[in-house]
Amino acid sequence: MNPLLKPLHQIHLSLLDLVAVREGGTVADALAIARRTAQHAEALGFTRYWLAEHHNMSGIASSATAVLVGHIAGATERMRVGSGGVMLPNHAPLVVAEAFGTLAELYPGRIDLGSLGAAPFVVGAAKGDMGALGTVAYAGGTLAIVASKKSGIKSVAELKGRKVASQLGSETDHVFQNKIAPAYGLNKGDFQVVNVKFHDHVSALAGGSVDAFAGVEPYPSLAEVEGLGIIVTNYSKYDIVPLMLAVNRPVLEKRSSELVPFLKGWLAAVRMFKDNPQRVIAIVWNFYKSQGYNVQEEVIRRALLHMDVTPNYVPELKAYLTDIAQTLVKRGQIASVPDWDKVLDREMLQRATQA
Repeated sequence: MNPLLKPLHQIHLSLLDLVAVREGGTVADALAIARRTAQHAEALGFTRYWLAEHHNMSGIASSATAVLVGHIAGATERMRVGSGGVMLPNHAPLVVAEAFGTLAELYPGRIDLGSLGAAPFVVGAAKGDMGALGTVAYAGGTLAIVASKKSGIKSVAELKGRKVASQLGSETDHVFQNKIAPAYGLNKGDFQVVNVKFHDHVSALAGGSVDAFAGVEPYPSLAEVEGLGIIVTNYSKYDIVPLMLAVNRPVLEKRSSELVPFLKGWLAAVRMFKDNPQRVIAIVWNFYKSQGYNVQEEVIRRALLHMDVTPNYVPELKAYLTDIAQTLVKRGQIASVPDWDKVLDREMLQRATQA
């Protein structure tokens, strides 16, 4: 037997559940099935149960991942439970950090969170519970200010006196009102913010109830492809929006040999994204079609190409994380700014690259 290969019983297996709503079934049915599936997976020896966050998809019931993680963890005894990622532009980051922090206290050593936005990551790093293996992407390009074509708006400065749809409480709204608008000389009150959920932004623009929106992909691309709006600016100049590839410290310290194969797989996906983007577009587009969504391939193409998929730490990342940490220190939410040289691991990614 090849000494580099492990017998099956020594391999740690995970299960990913989208919590699909079956034909003729209900969301409650899907949640009950997920509970039973997790219990069965644990009995079979699976070590981790992943849930995936998806929104506005009638066939998937995994939109509230923190709630579902608690639901599954409470129904099992040993298996780790987590969300493969949390879509931070949709949420207030500190709420995510507090939710998963509470879950980690309720189920010690059993809660995982994969790709993570900056603020929750900083909280985890400050507590000593979390490190980073790299970055999933820099998502500033996937957030954008979109103006109605009929409005004639060509610049953020021209939003003065206009109505702007924005999902209040989200990081997307926070950056728009506190970074982008001031950069164009606009103060709060110079424009009217209308609280509209992301998935309703395009319809609000089409109906004329707002002049612009501060939104997340795929809605900016959808507005452009449908001929309803133009992207005035994306967020990349004002906020890099790093999505951290987070890892629990005990895993990094005690199971580093298992991280290298994982990162090799991730780097292969990065290469596909850069070298064969059309294949990635086709995969994502086919997924949406399989869920009954009538979305144009061009929408998916534009949305994906706005994302900077880069696994390495960019030079400005430390300063970005430090700014967030200093704000959290002032609010009394963390005790001190983490030592980023210790938190941002570089060895694992380097080993995976060389392998």
